[in-house]
Amino acid sequence: YYKHKRPSDDEVIDALLALVERHQRWGLPKLFKRLRNKGKPWNKKRVERVYNMLKLNLRRKGKRRVPTRTPEP
Repeated sequence: YYKHKRPSDDEVIDALLALVERHQRWGLPKLFKRLRNKGKPWNKKRVERVYNMLKLNLRRKGKRRVPTRTPEP
C-alpha cells in the first residue's frame, strides 16, 4: 500500500503561536473558533494535536475546599 505523507504543520504552528501571543488566557475552543473565522480550513483534531504538542494547555484551577465545620448547639 501507498503511505501518504502527512502535510506540514508549520502553518498551524505559526497561526496558533500568533494568537496565543496576543491572548494567553484563551483555550483551544476559542482559538479554534478564531482560526475558523479567519478562514483557516484545518480540522479540529489537527489543531488540537498541534496545540498539545506545543504544550499550550492552560493550567486548570483545583477545586477550592471549604473546611468542615463542627456544629455548635
